Amino acid sequence: PGTGKTLSYLIPAAKYILDSKRSGKKDSRIIISTNSISLQNQIIKKDWPIVCSVLEKVGLKPEEIDIRVLKGRSNYLCRSKWQEFIPRNINELRVGAKSAIWLSEENSGDRSEINFKGLEKYFYRISAQGSNQCIYNYPDCFLKNARNAAQESDILIVNHSLAITGMDAEKDFIPSHDVLIIDEGHHLEDVATSIFGFNI
Repeated sequence: PGTGKTLSYLIPAAKYILDSKRSGKKDSRIIISTNSISLQNQIIKKDWPIVCSVLEKVGLKPEEIDIRVLKGRSNYLCRSKWQEFIPRNINELRVGAKSAIWLSEENSGDRSEINFKGLEKYFYRISAQGSNQCIYNYPDCFLKNARNAAQESDILIVNHSLAITGMDAEKDFIPSHDVLIIDEGHHLEDVATSIFGFNI
């Protein structure tokens, strides 16, 4: 840890995208798959600004690169479920109150934008997880917006589970890409086993 592994692939990834754009290849994309949301946050908040400063020092323009994070559906608030949400206990009431304030502001619907302070496990009742029937039909669906934005990205960061399930041609929410970078790869086998395996 702390040896700069993320920088060792982010800088070449950024240069690859910029070179592709200059050569006229506008649909180049790189997918970065991580095991944890904490690493995704580190890449966006800590490492990417360092990459940008490095690129600027060598005369490249990092602002030309659209980098995004796409998370699983359990991370996004479902507006339809929110409309029908009736709290069953004090903790769910707290989640509802925090979410109501949150929804009054412009946001992406990603639960990481709000600090639930130990109430995260109650968020599932209003998350997009299990809301298959209304998905993409509800106006301004957070999950739909996130997936649409992912289609426009140059560098897209996802978790292993999303990378594995999202590349199914029928699901089509992981866009086509030139390169797949797997960080925290030692977790990949366990994630794949949990997705494709079953217990007896």
